[in-house]
Amino acid sequence: MIDPFRLIKELAPYRGNTLQIELTDRCNLHCPNCNQGRGSGNVHGIEPGFMHPGLFRKIMDDLKISRMKFFEVQPFWFGESLLHPDFEHMFSLLLLMMEQSSLFAQIDLHTNAQLLDERLTELLIFSDIKMPVLTVSIDASSEETYNIVRPGGALKQVQDNVFNLIRRREQLGQVLPTVRVQFLLFEENRKDLTSFIEYWGGLFERVSRKNAVYESVNAYFDGSNFRDRFSYPDTSRSLWPDDIFPVSHPIYAHEQWRLDYMKTARLFRDSIWIKRPNALPLARQEELDRLFAETVMEKSLKSSEQERFRLFVEPDNRLPEFRLDYFGQRSPCA
Repeated sequence: MIDPFRLIKELAPYRGNTLQIELTDRCNLHCPNCNQGRGSGNVHGIEPGFMHPGLFRKIMDDLKISRMKFFEVQPFWFGESLLHPDFEHMFSLLLLMMEQSSLFAQIDLHTNAQLLDERLTELLIFSDIKMPVLTVSIDASSEETYNIVRPGGALKQVQDNVFNLIRRREQLGQVLPTVRVQFLLFEENRKDLTSFIEYWGGLFERVSRKNAVYESVNAYFDGSNFRDRFSYPDTSRSLWPDDIFPVSHPIYAHEQWRLDYMKTARLFRDSIWIKRPNALPLARQEELDRLFAETVMEKSLKSSEQERFRLFVEPDNRLPEFRLDYFGQRSPCA
């Protein structure tokens, strides 16, 4: 069982820095709203290719020597990382370096999930707390719309792959990684938004179990007999705060520990993210911001907490402020 305090304790030495390593600039999709789909496929102005595993190892070795620490590492950018023929090896090396050298607090991986087969599914589940969230960019709830916004792929394949990952995670009794399904709002897929939320919300409700961490924390603070019925002979694996910290610990001097515990426990749920994309030229960004604001108001969308999943509406239930400099802060589908 995961110790929620482990996140709080182990992230303390890390700053908010992110390291991005592009394993490949190739993609198996041709999304018209991405630089990959709009251009000739060479987004960096050179022939697309794959990073050599030796170079990736050298990057890891150099980081180890430098003793630099990053909050997270993102092994992707414009390309689909699962396309890399050595992805399994490189991802395993990331896990090893995190275990041996504590270079990163966590891995942040985004994928279109077309290639998320059984072997890779097992690898990602094995990463456990090292990769707490897997983000899957989907943007549609019908094959017709998917073929428009994400040509080159198959929606059914993505749905099956994500379902298999969640099912396997549950079979293994794991909480992580949680799955974040992402919907970038365009005019072309606007009609799919409601059904997208309904489909994935329904799947999470059917397949995901009640969050063990969250449920036990609720029971603990509600003063029930949950602890008496489920004791932990091995206190090192206990969920209970007073098994983790001695009663003399300063953490008990105030209530903040309770809030941190609850906040951490709530992270362990699958989620649906509704986001506005970034675009160029700036007039296009203004158009997308306006579409997002109109849709949020029309459908009365707002972030919410469900029993087995979370719904996020960017930006945190606030309407877009039409800040055109925002486009430079992340890539179109990140």
